[in-house]
Amino acid sequence: MFRLLLLVACLGAIQAQKMHITLKTKDAPEQNPNLTPKEDAPSFHVQLLKNIKAKGVQTFVGEISLGTPPQLMSVSVETSSALSYFPSVRCEDQFCKSRRQYNSSASSTYEALGTPFELPPGINASGVLSKDSISFAGITVEGVVFGEAESMWNKWLSILPPDGVLGLGLQGMAPEGVRPILDVMAEQGVISERVFGMWLGRDPQGGELTLGGLNDQLYRGELTWANLTPPDGQWWTAPADSIVLDGLTQLDLCPGGRCVVLPASNSPYFIVSEAQAAAINEALGGLDIGQPGAAVLDCTTLYRLPNLTITVGGRAMVLGPLEYTFLLRFEGGLQMCVSGFLGFPGVDDHTMLLGTLFMQKYYIAFDRENNRLGFADSA
Repeated sequence: MFRLLLLVACLGAIQAQKMHITLKTKDAPEQNPNLTPKEDAPSFHVQLLKNIKAKGVQTFVGEISLGTPPQLMSVSVETSSALSYFPSVRCEDQFCKSRRQYNSSASSTYEALGTPFELPPGINASGVLSKDSISFAGITVEGVVFGEAESMWNKWLSILPPDGVLGLGLQGMAPEGVRPILDVMAEQGVISERVFGMWLGRDPQGGELTLGGLNDQLYRGELTWANLTPPDGQWWTAPADSIVLDGLTQLDLCPGGRCVVLPASNSPYFIVSEAQAAAINEALGGLDIGQPGAAVLDCTTLYRLPNLTITVGGRAMVLGPLEYTFLLRFEGGLQMCVSGFLGFPGVDDHTMLLGTLFMQKYYIAFDRENNRLGFADSA
């Protein structure tokens, strides 16, 4: 089931074509009291993200650098894979040539590994693993193993500006030799706790990634924690108590009370199995648009659709119909409404990926120290 998680996390969303980019910044407060920083440890570090839309596709993008001297790269942040990857100067694909490319020969800190890697079909990225320093959020991490892509193409990412992907996932599905970057950062002492938080603002606001701690100005109330499952910390997956559409007839999306949720910051969708997507979109009155698992909705009924309630760790997180759908506006006053539920092969009936539609309403804390996820209302 998890073989395709990296693939589906790369899917873009059909979104309204707004080209405004706004960054929301906040002063960094004291370390969150739920975390216990080490004595004399640095405070958490902040990476700002831009909310970028192009041709109806959306992503949250940050700026990082590779090597010495630094080679600038724009990246989307990926929470379902530990592998970071970037286009190499050896890549001749048009995708690579239209973006900044990593030049290993220009970096004094580069170390060749040469181990081949190939991502699942649909991402179409392959090449070799290399090692170099990566700088982001005002810190530098030395000797990070990443993918130097010699072939790279993706129909979704091709119309978006990021050069590559920064992987903040855990060990699951990562090629041999690739370790979670949180572990590497902690070993080198650049963060005091293997913890990060993600806040994604409502359009057109940008987002914020904090490393080594949480920004408690970006969420309201207390965090609700849920231990990862499986407990070995291979994936950022947590058990859900229940997932339902609260209509006149409730649609149970957590059969037998056994299901998990996985934050997927590189996709806006709620990604489920094809069978579940068909059932959900039928309940919403959706019409098939020719892509399996995707549907358009009647905009006149949008406000009357049921709420989606996802309960994790006893916390009920509710999204109204305007929060789990896309309302597209076109010239001449035309509009189209699209379901935010996308079915995908390889995802089973007990798994739901929570994309940026969810993360724009709920703040998520990723705690590697205790192998758990935390949820709170976004500020």
